[in-house]
Amino acid sequence: MRTLFLLLFMGWSGLFLAQEAIVKLPTFINESSGLLCIGDSVFITHNDSGNKSELYVLNFKGELVNTCKIEQAHNKDWEDLCLVDDSLIYIADIGNNNNTRKDLKLYIVPLKEVLQETQSKADSICFHYPDQKDFPPNAQQKYYDAEGICYYQNKIWIFTKNATKPFDGISKVYSLPKKAGTYTASSCAPLKLKASSWMEDCITSVCLKANHLFVLTYSKIYIYELVNGELIWKNTRLLNRFGLWEAIDVSKNTIYLSEEKTIIAPKIYKIRWK
Repeated sequence: MRTLFLLLFMGWSGLFLAQEAIVKLPTFINESSGLLCIGDSVFITHNDSGNKSELYVLNFKGELVNTCKIEQAHNKDWEDLCLVDDSLIYIADIGNNNNTRKDLKLYIVPLKEVLQETQSKADSICFHYPDQKDFPPNAQQKYYDAEGICYYQNKIWIFTKNATKPFDGISKVYSLPKKAGTYTASSCAPLKLKASSWMEDCITSVCLKANHLFVLTYSKIYIYELVNGELIWKNTRLLNRFGLWEAIDVSKNTIYLSEEKTIIAPKIYKIRWK
């Protein structure tokens, strides 16, 4: 068994990524669950479910630059952020641990207001999944929790966080118009990760940059390239430890990650990816 482990480690070792902690988050941001890097100068993040409906702007020293309260929004389970047309932030209130929610939403706020104002009034997208019939479904059909969104070709894309038993590695993918309104999400081809385990291969955040999709789990980052509208797997990078990795963003050649607090104080990390 030890020989097998060594062989496996040697086979994977070149793919390990060493995360470098660059920002210590303020103590009140202990459940960072969405992350945007704006202009290589500030980060925007938020706390997870049940916390204040606020977005926090931090500089690269970890100093709080601005707190923007999001009006007409409730943080039931905020899980991710994406930037649309370089001017709008979409907040994904799509966490659904028990697969029972019927009030899934995306909130839309102007980037400029988040950076400069103490409050911003949100528009919203309300939606449901077309194929969920039971709330909750049986254990083999628990596909409807979600923590990852990105923007591509004028649509918002949602990647679900698989909670099936047995775990089959499938992330359902849906798309929504970017305009505020009420919709039935459109089903798209699913993303099939390894049928390993929930801890290794459930999706906690996604980011689409430079025609590459970065898919974060608690243990690794999957990197795909978009070729003629199809996702082509390029490589898989193992993180150097398991963690509550909850948010990912990419700027140029750098991947940024944040995690929820465990025994380790929450921080923002960076990784070179090419």
